Amino acid sequence: MQDLENLGPWASDDFRATVKAAVAGTGADAGMPSWERFLGSIAKALHLRMARDANGCDPMMPAVFLLKPSPESRHATQREPVLNSGLVQLTGRLWFVSESAMSGHFLQLSEPENLDKVFRFVTDDLALGDVPALLFDPRTSEKELRYYPRGLAHENHCCLFQLSGVTVSAERIFAVIDRVWRSSLQTPRKAASFPIWATASKCMPGRRAEKTIQAILVAGFAADLLTCILRPEVDVDSGRIDIVIAEADPIDVSKEICHAVVELKVLRSFSNTGHPVGESVAIDAIADGITQASEYAKDKKARVTTLCCFDMRSSHSCGDIFSKEVRASALEAAVIMGLWYLFSSAKQFRNVRRALGSDFREHY
Repeated sequence: MQDLENLGPWASDDFRATVKAAVAGTGADAGMPSWERFLGSIAKALHLRMARDANGCDPMMPAVFLLKPSPESRHATQREPVLNSGLVQLTGRLWFVSESAMSGHFLQLSEPENLDKVFRFVTDDLALGDVPALLFDPRTSEKELRYYPRGLAHENHCCLFQLSGVTVSAERIFAVIDRVWRSSLQTPRKAASFPIWATASKCMPGRRAEKTIQAILVAGFAADLLTCILRPEVDVDSGRIDIVIAEADPIDVSKEICHAVVELKVLRSFSNTGHPVGESVAIDAIADGITQASEYAKDKKARVTTLCCFDMRSSHSCGDIFSKEVRASALEAAVIMGLWYLFSSAKQFRNVRRALGSDFREHY
């Protein structure tokens, strides 16, 4: 089973390409690799179907989805022109779909409960063992979704996701950011593929540092929160929200549940051209961020409100930013804050970690 500690089944190249596309303005979905769109589309379709099948009419049997829109099989498939409405039985069938999974073709599985037979049917009879596949098994307590990026012929190369029991909380949001921070933000070497730093040795952020961090986070959230909709730059009455984490109502898809508002702030000692930035600017940015996040949450009726700060300053001290007064203000506004250090060098990272000792954490 593949280790999902960093960014799920994303290869580094996939993740970098996705972020670069998002930074370039092609849109969150357009920049996503086909596997991520495939996984997200199927997860949303299953989530909707489970909500609509409240009486449990569908068979409690596995379903297999192959990333192959044209069946090209000698077996007669049936066509389903609208697959993602929540009105179509998905279990007990082998599906042929595109990455968007808006429509599909299926074969009724003769013995869906016999997974060995299902796997052999795909790999031997259909000769499609190298096609990326998803296996959904409703018999598991957590409603598991297994992704086989190399196909069912490579059964040990598998990533496991859960469709049920997932809550979008501040803790979950921060855990995703922690993983993204470790892989792509922590030091200039890890962030080398992204225009975060103009000149790291001089603590000069890139001109589009905040937009780049935003794109990286959207990509990270999309890989973790499968049934959610990630929207950057959402206009509301009180301004523009950096990231909205939402989900379609499982019964009425015309309605949407806003799980969380994520407001971002980048703290600087210098501009991208090297001009010094006063310490008061960072303090004012945090105060503004609390007000912004709070008001945005009211506009969107968000369940969770977060302010995520990325500290690119030449010196790091959590206390001068998240003072008692700032924490009290955030608590009163129901805004949950997090702070991540973006170190200008590996040496700075080592020195700060050594100085803080056991107090060193991924976020504060």
